[in-house]
Amino acid sequence: ISEDLLKLISSVAKRVEALIVTGKLKKAYLLAVSCNNLELVTQVRDEAARRGQAPLRDMADKWIASKPPG
Repeated sequence: ISEDLLKLISSVAKRVEALIVTGKLKKAYLLAVSCNNLELVTQVRDEAARRGQAPLRDMADKWIASKPPG
């Protein structure tokens, strides 16, 4: 997915989803973190785990662990 096309998607959640679907997990992670969105970071982490991308999964796990529960 091109950057120009990505900019046309107004919803951050849909942008992250598009990045996940196209395999751009690091970009999806960075966008989710920049929005401080636990749910989106969790989605990226789960996909990274599914695809065997341990470094990205671990990075997401650390970010998730840094967030207070609730």
